[in-house]
Amino acid sequence: MSGLPSTMRALVAPKYCAPSQYEVIDLPLPTIKNPNEILIRVYAAGLQTGDTQRAKGASRILPGKMKFPMKIGVEGVSSRHQPPPLICYAVLNRPCISPAW
Repeated sequence: MSGLPSTMRALVAPKYCAPSQYEVIDLPLPTIKNPNEILIRVYAAGLQTGDTQRAKGASRILPGKMKFPMKIGVEGVSSRHQPPPLICYAVLNRPCISPAW
């Protein structure tokens, strides 16, 4: 994947916390680990109530331990036409429904 940066900017919860304590940090660029994944540029992301609740620790009853810093947001926007400045990258491993380009 030549020509790609080695890091991306990400909104994270550094610990279980409220949105006022989120931070923007540089993280390593995600890597493709399976043949059914693709790497996309993400220009904007949305935050949902579930994101903020998970970051506050409301889902601690779910199995598995949260890893910090925890990336916030699971929805993103990508573009094929004159994209704005790069924000971050994401690895997708399932088909996306998108308009016919």
